[in-house]
This record gives sequence, structure tokens and C-alpha cells, in this order.
Amino acid sequence: MEAMLESIGHTSVAAVSAAECYDKLSNNIDLVLMDVMIPRRGFEAFQHIRTDNAYSDLPIIMVTSLSTKEDRLRAVDCGANDFISKPVEKTELKYA
Repeated sequence: MEAMLESIGHTSVAAVSAAECYDKLSNNIDLVLMDVMIPRRGFEAFQHIRTDNAYSDLPIIMVTSLSTKEDRLRAVDCGANDFISKPVEKTELKYA
């Protein structure tokens, strides 16, 4: 994912868990791409980010292999703005 983002002109900050993601958030982050299956529960991580007023409007895109309507609705309910299905295509990522 990092290589894809950099190949289309973006700088990325990687995290291996939801906790690390939250720790790395800053005002310089424009978008969060998060795999819902990352350690420490991705759905809860979306909610956690949304509880911080500094990030309440930060776009969050769920990256997932989950495909049911219920999963998508849960992601939106938890604060995700959109989702991208795995495997992630470079063109889809570019226009997300």
C-alpha cells in the first residue's frame, strides 16, 4: 500500500496496529486508510478517531476483504467515510 501511494505522488505514514495509527495521527495527516482487520479492532479504531475533535472530519477509508452489506454499514456507523475492497487496485486507490 505504501509503495502504491508513493507511486501516485502521496506520502504515507504506516502503522501496524490501530493504537499505533492513533499515536501517529497529526494535523499533517489528510486521510486514513485502515484495514478493518488490523490488531486492536479496526471498527473500534474508527470510533476512537472520531471521538477526538481534532480528527472528527478526517476522512477514513476502510480497506477490507469484508464484503457484506452489514460490514459496510457497520464501518459507516463507526465513522468510516468509504471503503476499498482488497486486493486494492492502484487506479481505485488513486481516485479514492
